[in-house]
Amino acid sequence: MADSPESHFAPYMSKILVNQTELSILRDTGASIGLGSRNHTSSEDLKGETVWIKQPLDKHFTCLPLAKIELQSPAFGKIVTKEVIIDAHFDSGIYLLRNRRAKLIEEQRKTPNLNALVTRSEIEERNRGWRR
Repeated sequence: MADSPESHFAPYMSKILVNQTELSILRDTGASIGLGSRNHTSSEDLKGETVWIKQPLDKHFTCLPLAKIELQSPAFGKIVTKEVIIDAHFDSGIYLLRNRRAKLIEEQRKTPNLNALVTRSEIEERNRGWRR
């Protein structure tokens, strides 16, 4: 019995929420754009923009729509991006993550979440504590 593609790519895959649906993501270091499925995208997320894609083993170009995609994980928080959407019948349950987006996620993981905003009431509360 042959191994599944998921088992071959397991070291390069992880689970995240893509538009509120848990999916496996695969980082493709050669991809210049990410690929999501129409199964996990609403019509409101479509941006009205398209891109032309050409596969190395195909002579023809394919026109695909762009949509807003929300990626979310406890490791990096939430990122909203714009990616290519493929037809639902091509959905393999794997979100293809492009190289630049993966770098952004990696940077966000390294950046500590700090609350830099201090409200006036918080300042007043701190000052009252010092006066006591």
